Amino acid sequence: MQLTRGFLLNTGRRIWVQAKLLPAVLVLVSLMSSVASAAGTWAAAAPLAKGRADHPGILLANGKVLVVAGDSDPDVLKTCELYDPALNTWSAAGSLAVARDDHATTLLGNGKVLVTGGGNGVDGTQTLAELYDPTTNAWTAAGSTVAAHIAHTATLLANGKVLVVGGRGGLSPGLAIAELYDPATNAWSSAGTLTKGRYDHSATLLASGKVLVAGGSTGTALALNAELYDPASNAWSNGGTLTTGLASHRAVALASGKVLVAGGAVSGATSELYDPISNTWSATPPMNQSRSAHSMTRLIDGTVLVVGGYAGAAILASSELYDPVANTWTATGSLVVEPRGLHSATLLPSGKVLVASGYRTGYVTTSEIYSPTVAANATCRPDIDGDGFVTATTDALILLRVAMGMNGSAVIAGINLPATASRNTWPLIRDYLVTQCGFGLP
Repeated sequence: MQLTRGFLLNTGRRIWVQAKLLPAVLVLVSLMSSVASAAGTWAAAAPLAKGRADHPGILLANGKVLVVAGDSDPDVLKTCELYDPALNTWSAAGSLAVARDDHATTLLGNGKVLVTGGGNGVDGTQTLAELYDPTTNAWTAAGSTVAAHIAHTATLLANGKVLVVGGRGGLSPGLAIAELYDPATNAWSSAGTLTKGRYDHSATLLASGKVLVAGGSTGTALALNAELYDPASNAWSNGGTLTTGLASHRAVALASGKVLVAGGAVSGATSELYDPISNTWSATPPMNQSRSAHSMTRLIDGTVLVVGGYAGAAILASSELYDPVANTWTATGSLVVEPRGLHSATLLPSGKVLVASGYRTGYVTTSEIYSPTVAANATCRPDIDGDGFVTATTDALILLRVAMGMNGSAVIAGINLPATASRNTWPLIRDYLVTQCGFGLP
């Protein structure tokens, strides 16, 4: 899941600005009087109408959160719900044409949401893709994938297309097939073949525009290798070797450009870092708690929040933060309503995190909000370049790129900073974000 989907290229700039910058602007405004620190608190939020698990939660351009289908009792769901952070309320969203769990959702550059794959509780697989339009609150068909994908990944590329990778095809073992969806033509095409089929893996968009696919299960063993997809060549290459086999883990891009992976059904408390410069993996300190079916969300200060999940038969309420600068994990309180796994976790424009539904001893309807502890900081303003104005094409775009893991001069590449900007170089902007706004940048 969110703001960490990719970086801008000139070919997709107009679409991205329309659909992606509103949440970034809202985050900027939230920084005017406060800045996140390394701890936080939990509070109950409004409950959903229907308990569900294995459901994605995705932040829309209007600031609301869409949760899509999922597993439930007695059947897999078609229904979707919308959370409004301003009102702390849930409302019905349009229903899918087919029920799904173990599916994937992707926010497109045009503001619509693409859902792919999943099981439907009847024949096990779905090739039909669907599109959600927030303006009509309804779903329409988005063509069909060549293969049926379950427990796959779907990643928005910088060119606006969506890369769908691997998964299970019904009862078949891990799929090696990858496919591309083009929103401009509403059509699917081949994206090559992985060297090793897999499901329950992770896929992370790198600052280079490539996609890192890591871990997963082949159906008979855990995949130690990672693979890189290059949209420019539509080809795959080696992405290094993990130190530990991972499946059902979580992954997030850090502000440094590295990728953090943590947890999983077998690996427990393990966490690792991928360095795209050296194309290598290295072990990091383990989490304080072994967990799978957890969530992992990068916060606006650069730290990473891990919540809930399962440790064997235990259902977890604990949460912890990874600090990429200190390379440490610290506890940050526990869910106050109930423990859960297979939930969704979505970063809100305010910098808070919505944790919704999931599974305990049944499908829970409850949701909770994580609020990072804030400290007053009168010097942090959304005017990132220091020209006296807040604009979407400079200040919000800079923040968006940082939130997506970009670093260095690439953050301001192609941005026309005004002559009146007092912070007109990356070192000056970086210093401001770190010292005045508390961002965790290398």
